Amino acid sequence: MKGRHPPVRDAKARPYGRGRKAEQTAGTASYDPCGILRVHCRGCDQVPDAGSPACIRCITAAISSEGAAERIWLEGGKDTEIHGPAAEILCDLAQIRTVLRPSDGRRCSSCGRSPERVIGDAWADFPDPSFASACDRLYSLRDDSPECTACLQRTRAALMMADDGMARVREKAARIASRRRDAL
Repeated sequence: MKGRHPPVRDAKARPYGRGRKAEQTAGTASYDPCGILRVHCRGCDQVPDAGSPACIRCITAAISSEGAAERIWLEGGKDTEIHGPAAEILCDLAQIRTVLRPSDGRRCSSCGRSPERVIGDAWADFPDPSFASACDRLYSLRDDSPECTACLQRTRAALMMADDGMARVREKAARIASRRRDAL
């Protein structure tokens, strides 16, 4: 699945606000009639900056919930458009985030090794998430419960997939940066 992301949604199939004006609170996103993913940054305490970890988290969350986009528009004090290789990399990061989406309603959510906590802790270190150390943390305490064993195995598999995906994103970003340096 290298280099592939979810299909760009058709603007006709998903009109801006689904036929009504979309709620535009900070961190929400919607597609406009041209198929541009608009991330509503107004009201956020951050300045829209596609290079900041906080903005990247918000943008990838928007892509995860709304779908991949060739063009992304950050609506804030100063509107910013993201397209081309930068949008591709953000879509790749969103794909990693989708892999890490924990299951809701688990009865073990209070456990220190719950998928929500382990994945959240690993992703909190973005832009250098520590998926490998999160995997190690999963097995720090022993539990012979079959439910725990299955849950830990699923979470470990998701973390390993995320680690592989992050390595591909880093390689892609390095290639793009190298091409830009060579072009100068």
